[in-house]
Amino acid sequence: MFKKIVGTDEDNYLDDGITKISPNGQIVYKKSVSEIFLENNLDYLLYSVGDMNFDLDPIHLNDIQPVLEDGPYWKQGDIFLSLRNQSMIMLFRPSTNKILWIGTGHFYHQHDIDILDDHRISIFNNNSKDFFDGDQVDGFNEVLIYDFNSKTYNKYLNSSLIENEVRTIKNGKSQILPNNDLIIEEFEAGRILYFNADGSLRWQYINSSSSNNIYTIGWSRIMYSKRDIDKVRKLQQTVSCSYE
Repeated sequence: MFKKIVGTDEDNYLDDGITKISPNGQIVYKKSVSEIFLENNLDYLLYSVGDMNFDLDPIHLNDIQPVLEDGPYWKQGDIFLSLRNQSMIMLFRPSTNKILWIGTGHFYHQHDIDILDDHRISIFNNNSKDFFDGDQVDGFNEVLIYDFNSKTYNKYLNSSLIENEVRTIKNGKSQILPNNDLIIEEFEAGRILYFNADGSLRWQYINSSSSNNIYTIGWSRIMYSKRDIDKVRKLQQTVSCSYE
């Protein structure tokens, strides 16, 4: 029945999915996001938007954040999903095939979910909207914190993002560090910004060439723990690069 609804050709419908792979490379779990919608009575979100043409990409899964420890609102093995074209964050439990929580209405075309502690997550809100002249950031990007205890959203260091004009339409990510510093990746501007916990800008990096061309960057990581630093130093000692 599912194939009759969406078709069987990749050009007809982009059916994003999730896959769990064991350390030895075996697939231990696989699930279509469209099927998650259908089996949780959310099919109206797939087939009731747009004009009379079939929507080829109603989901656009752009981040999966696995839950590694039990908490009051989730269990190890649950996953957070960021669904760009639904402007939706979903907490899903593969073991029961149930959606535990859905977040919408406070962000647009978001990317990147991080678990901060046992009751809070952060979300990089692109804040981009499909206006008549194309997809545009409506103001600036935002870093949102959702608190499951209070069921509230709060903006994190928002004035700093406004002051530094952070506005990537697509991609992008944020990470709040254990000391409450914040790192932002601005995809389209090829820029990484590091903010102190008080909101001041400590440094920024722009991925540019000697001819001042700007190049995009994607899914950057900051390595700050002693374990991470030791790994990098070990690689530096054992790996050599040659340029021709």
